[in-house]
Amino acid sequence: MPFPEDLLKNGGLHKATIEWIPKSLPHRRMEKGVYDLPRATQLVQDIALGRNPEPRADENYNLIRELLERDLAPMNLPNNEQKRALQTALLKPFTLIQGPPGTGKSVTSARLAVLYVLMNRQQPPVTNDSDSKKKEKTSPQILYCGPSNKSVDVVAAYLKRLGHQCPRLVRVYGESIERQEFPLPNDPTSYKRKSGDATMDPNLKGIALHHLIRMEGRKHSRQIMEYDEFFRKKPEQVAQQQVADYLRLVSQAEAEEIMNAEIILCTASSASAAKITHSSNVTQIIVDECGMCTELETLIKALSNLIPGC
Repeated sequence: MPFPEDLLKNGGLHKATIEWIPKSLPHRRMEKGVYDLPRATQLVQDIALGRNPEPRADENYNLIRELLERDLAPMNLPNNEQKRALQTALLKPFTLIQGPPGTGKSVTSARLAVLYVLMNRQQPPVTNDSDSKKKEKTSPQILYCGPSNKSVDVVAAYLKRLGHQCPRLVRVYGESIERQEFPLPNDPTSYKRKSGDATMDPNLKGIALHHLIRMEGRKHSRQIMEYDEFFRKKPEQVAQQQVADYLRLVSQAEAEEIMNAEIILCTASSASAAKITHSSNVTQIIVDECGMCTELETLIKALSNLIPGC
């Protein structure tokens, strides 16, 4: 922003107070989503501008009827209203499901995510062109997001209860939560717990991205954990280049885990993070409790995953 010209006139001195207000990462992501909207897919533009999206022409009615009757124990079978909502979501490119508290919206959305996975398994993998350096075959994926960590964790717990029927999940937490457990040495922006929501559910450790990449048997886990131990024990000896190498290694490991997932779970504020948009092939997006998100979070940040090249 240019310096106000009025303060430079008449050659005199003027008393002034300048307050520097940094723009937060979520707000920068929302701003980028607005700038990218003109090159979004037609579906994204129709939703953002309040137009009725064109209906899909590839419905497989026999498959949809079969999926609606699928037993996903321990989930209860959907009632008539829930089944109607599921059918509409499976048939139409955009669906809003609403109802009063206690009507099973979150459970219905969790079931919908699984049904999308079963549909996607019928589709062949496609080339992921989001990163020009990687031309890997990636299966269609579902992005499941909500307004808070707690709302997303509730659905992740629903899905984990499916046992052998549970799709491949990855829970992507924000950087502040990751840094609580794996801080960077000499980081001036040391992350401290800011609210009760800025924590990881310990029951979801097995699907949390920052723990998956360190899990025994993972390709890069040993090297990452060697860095972690070095940073923890000898932070004063850590060079800036070592931190840069560590972050590149972590990014590579995260990309591999995300590409392997069938459902990616995160908050709306993390949905447009580069680690997700550059490594995923999102074909369906579910925004739980979308009324609790801001309009930009719901329409721009999550849907930015359907903008080519974002």
